[in-house]
Amino acid sequence: WMLQLARWIHVNIRQPEGERPKRIFLAFPIPFQLIGLFLNLFKGKLGNNAPGVDLEELMVTIDQHLKTDEPLYVNVDDKDGTKVEVYIG
Repeated sequence: WMLQLARWIHVNIRQPEGERPKRIFLAFPIPFQLIGLFLNLFKGKLGNNAPGVDLEELMVTIDQHLKTDEPLYVNVDDKDGTKVEVYIG
Protein backbone atom coordinates (compact mmCIF):
# COMPACT_ATOMS: atom_id res chain seq x y z
CA TRP A 1 0.00 0.00 0.00
CA MET A 2 2.96 2.33 0.56
CA LEU A 3 3.94 2.05 -3.09
CA GLN A 4 0.47 3.14 -4.18
CA LEU A 5 0.89 6.40 -2.24
CA ALA A 6 4.55 6.91 -3.12
CA ARG A 7 5.93 9.64 -5.31
CA TRP A 8 7.45 8.61 -8.61
CA ILE A 9 10.86 9.33 -10.05
CA HIS A 10 11.30 9.59 -13.80
CA VAL A 11 14.80 9.55 -15.26
CA ASN A 12 15.22 10.34 -18.96
CA ILE A 13 18.73 10.01 -20.42
CA ARG A 14 19.51 11.04 -24.00
CA GLN A 15 22.93 9.96 -25.15
CA PRO A 16 25.10 11.75 -27.72
CA GLU A 17 25.10 10.78 -31.42
CA GLY A 18 26.63 7.37 -32.04
CA GLU A 19 25.93 6.03 -28.55
CA ARG A 20 23.52 3.16 -28.06
CA PRO A 21 20.90 3.01 -26.72
CA LYS A 22 19.98 6.50 -27.85
CA ARG A 23 17.48 7.00 -25.02
CA ILE A 24 17.13 5.42 -21.60
CA PHE A 25 13.94 6.03 -19.63
CA LEU A 26 13.26 4.74 -16.12
CA ALA A 27 10.23 5.35 -13.91
CA PHE A 28 9.50 3.81 -10.54
CA PRO A 29 7.92 4.68 -7.18
CA ILE A 30 10.03 6.06 -4.33
CA PRO A 31 8.48 5.36 -0.92
CA PHE A 32 10.45 8.00 1.03
CA GLN A 33 9.03 6.96 4.40
CA LEU A 34 9.88 3.30 3.85
CA ILE A 35 13.39 4.21 2.66
CA GLY A 36 13.91 6.33 5.78
CA LEU A 37 12.79 3.46 8.00
CA PHE A 38 15.22 1.04 6.33
CA LEU A 39 18.06 3.57 6.52
CA ASN A 40 17.51 3.96 10.26
CA LEU A 41 17.29 0.19 10.78
CA PHE A 42 20.58 -0.40 8.98
CA LYS A 43 22.46 2.77 9.93
CA GLY A 44 24.91 0.68 11.94
CA LYS A 45 25.92 -1.06 8.71
CA LEU A 46 26.19 2.22 6.78
CA GLY A 47 29.05 4.67 7.09
CA ASN A 48 28.74 7.52 9.57
CA ASN A 49 29.02 10.37 7.05
CA ALA A 50 26.34 12.47 8.72
CA PRO A 51 26.43 11.93 12.49
CA GLY A 52 23.38 13.19 14.36
CA VAL A 53 21.10 13.12 11.30
CA ASP A 54 17.84 11.19 11.64
CA LEU A 55 17.53 9.65 8.18
CA GLU A 56 13.93 8.54 8.65
CA GLU A 57 12.92 12.09 9.59
CA LEU A 58 14.86 13.45 6.61
CA MET A 59 13.00 11.15 4.17
CA VAL A 60 9.62 12.08 5.68
CA THR A 61 10.47 15.79 5.43
CA ILE A 62 11.48 15.47 1.77
CA ASP A 63 8.27 13.60 1.01
CA GLN A 64 6.14 16.24 2.76
CA HIS A 65 7.81 19.14 0.98
CA LEU A 66 7.45 17.73 -2.51
CA LYS A 67 4.13 18.94 -3.82
CA THR A 68 2.20 17.46 -6.71
CA ASP A 69 1.82 20.86 -8.35
CA GLU A 70 5.52 21.71 -7.75
CA PRO A 71 7.59 18.61 -8.48
CA LEU A 72 11.37 18.46 -8.22
CA TYR A 73 12.90 18.77 -11.67
CA VAL A 74 16.62 18.54 -12.46
CA ASN A 75 17.97 19.02 -15.97
CA VAL A 76 21.66 18.33 -16.74
CA ASP A 77 23.48 18.81 -20.04
CA ASP A 78 26.91 17.18 -20.02
CA LYS A 79 29.86 18.37 -22.10
CA ASP A 80 29.86 15.15 -24.15
CA GLY A 81 26.26 15.77 -25.30
CA THR A 82 24.50 13.55 -22.77
CA LYS A 83 21.27 15.07 -21.46
CA VAL A 84 19.69 13.86 -18.22
CA GLU A 85 16.29 14.87 -16.87
CA VAL A 86 15.15 13.79 -13.41
CA TYR A 87 11.57 14.43 -12.29
CA ILE A 88 10.19 13.56 -8.87
CA GLY A 89 6.53 14.23 -8.32
